[in-house]
Amino acid sequence: TREQNQGKNQLKPQNVTLPHLFPRKAEMDGNAYGVATYRLLIQGLSPDKEYGIQVIDIATAYRMLVNGSQVLSAGKVSADPKEHDSMMLEQLGLFRANASGQAEILLEVSNFSYFEGGFRNFITMGTPEQIGRYASYQDLVEIFLFATILSLGLFFLAVYAVYRRFDALLYFSLLSIINAARVILRGHRQIYDLLPQIPWDLAVRLEFLAGYLALPAFGLFLYSMDYVKRNRTLQIFYYCFAVVSVLFCFLTPNEIYANPLPYYVKLMQG
Repeated sequence: TREQNQGKNQLKPQNVTLPHLFPRKAEMDGNAYGVATYRLLIQGLSPDKEYGIQVIDIATAYRMLVNGSQVLSAGKVSADPKEHDSMMLEQLGLFRANASGQAEILLEVSNFSYFEGGFRNFITMGTPEQIGRYASYQDLVEIFLFATILSLGLFFLAVYAVYRRFDALLYFSLLSIINAARVILRGHRQIYDLLPQIPWDLAVRLEFLAGYLALPAFGLFLYSMDYVKRNRTLQIFYYCFAVVSVLFCFLTPNEIYANPLPYYVKLMQG
């Protein structure tokens, strides 16, 4: 890669192992911001064959060229934060090797809006048929999980509408809907297929909000099932936590609302 620190124009070539995340920089207020160009040279390919490539979750804008021809792009790559435009999409592309059987892959990445920049997942390559089947299988699994969990949540919400005295039904349905939302907001980000016009910033805020809301929803479910000792203060805490989470995710920038989530998840996992 060649990483460029904003404002210094200093190129620093280095070898990296993928997945690779941008380092946090003091001159960027401790954020993983900056630009980088990744280069991979593949040899021994057939000049007569077409190859497929899959990209997932490169944060947060990228442009991929193979032998000088653009294959994939998302958002707008720029060293200027004002020109940078964020977007993280699952994409499939096709490329060919040159007459010598080589494919030089250049991937330009910039990030000035997300708490993690760079590669967050592996790049997958193979024949077009292999990549197509693999991507379709992954998408179908996520859509199936989303539909199943959402249906479960809506079912119990409907039951609660009839038997309102059982609060556990409400909290379990909310927990299911929250988890369903996380399925399509993360991973392959199916949200962009279901709602193509949704702004990237809104989708990311909803992604993190769903993560934060999982705790109060689960806590209130346990409380309503009498798995914990009844305590009005604990119930109020969960309600306040949910309200604060909404305000936190929608009133602060990504570098503030996103950074605590990894520690929050580790805390929930014990």
